[in-house]
Amino acid sequence: MKSIIMPLMVPSFVICLFLTLSRAFMVYDVNLTLTGGEPFGSTRLVAMHVYQKAFTSRDYGTGQAEAVFLFLVVALISGLQVYLGKKKEVEA
Repeated sequence: MKSIIMPLMVPSFVICLFLTLSRAFMVYDVNLTLTGGEPFGSTRLVAMHVYQKAFTSRDYGTGQAEAVFLFLVVALISGLQVYLGKKKEVEA
């Protein structure tokens, strides 16, 4: 029974893991609401850093470059995760 159910659940795992990873990198609102990046910037995540660099510091060029780099990193990790997950899927 286990060898039948688990391979059929892999597509669900791939989608859930993809959404969780991409959201984890882009979280901004929860971090801002709960801690505001304090104390001493220790809870400031990447998305918050990019936003503050671009709009609070008015350093638009650096903020945009960091945002593009963040997008590329998230796309690479998510694409790799989907590719490896698809290899484990069973064809129907």
